[in-house]
Amino acid sequence: MGCDVRLFWADRYGRERGIYEFAEGQFFVQVEGEVDFSLDIPKGTGTAQGCYVMMEDSEFGGIVDSLTVDTSKDTVTIGGRTWHGVLESALVVPDKGKDYLEASGECNAILAMLVARLNLGYIFKASAADSGFRVSGHRFSRLGSEMGGWTVMRKMLLSAGAKLQIRYSGADRRVILSAVPRGNYVDNYMDGESHAFSITKGRPVNHLHCMGTGELANRTIVDLYADAKGRVGEVQTLFGQDYNGAVYDSPSADATALREDGRKFLEQCQGELSSCTMRSEESGAYEIDDVVGGSSVEEGFSVVTSIAQKIAILKDGHVEYETKTETEV
Repeated sequence: MGCDVRLFWADRYGRERGIYEFAEGQFFVQVEGEVDFSLDIPKGTGTAQGCYVMMEDSEFGGIVDSLTVDTSKDTVTIGGRTWHGVLESALVVPDKGKDYLEASGECNAILAMLVARLNLGYIFKASAADSGFRVSGHRFSRLGSEMGGWTVMRKMLLSAGAKLQIRYSGADRRVILSAVPRGNYVDNYMDGESHAFSITKGRPVNHLHCMGTGELANRTIVDLYADAKGRVGEVQTLFGQDYNGAVYDSPSADATALREDGRKFLEQCQGELSSCTMRSEESGAYEIDDVVGGSSVEEGFSVVTSIAQKIAILKDGHVEYETKTETEV
């Protein structure tokens, strides 16, 4: 099935040059994962490194980083970073001599600050509207895995109850970044009679015994716990058959690093707490960090999670979407 789609391309200055008569491939976006695309396009279009490709009325698009020509074929394979990937490849680091970069204020204004700071103004622009979302003293992470621009923006907005929306504007020749409310589709999928889904509940590790620097009795120790809802802290709430422990061994880490890295690891473990797999033709409307869920009245439990992966698959002038939740990827 799928819906009709037109794929535009523009030169490195954002000037639209045409529409690909046909293109096949995919745009891939995943939290803490792939943020790239690969497409087969007709030969002779003039597409080169640094050009842009974008789907009409969509968040999907990106910058061409690579071209592969096979003289036996009538197509050229282009690949590159999606808009999400371009953001992620720009690193948010603190000012020289500072431990952290912090920000306070209206979220679209902070997005504009980050665009300027990361020298992304050649293709990105933050919405000038007041988003209605604000943060105060937000501290950007210094974990290596969390310094990419897309991750930084996502996490800041999530802390304010918002999500990052990405849309290409032909009029602006820019990709517009906006802080908007997270979509909440839980009610759509609470009725198993009208929508098909599968839900799973598990028991992940809920006690992490973190061991750092030192030897034997002198080792630095931090104990972290997750509760029944997956929230991580330093107080144990699950015992008996509900208890599930594991060791996190990091011999070079001090107490501060153990808490930070151990917390991140234990939070990732909570992905096994529950999952919801959707089978809906409407899944293309979901965006990263939208909330979805389902319930089983007969079995007496429900799952609420969020979108963490989205793929746009192009073929024969049509596009189909695949989505996965945070607990599936």
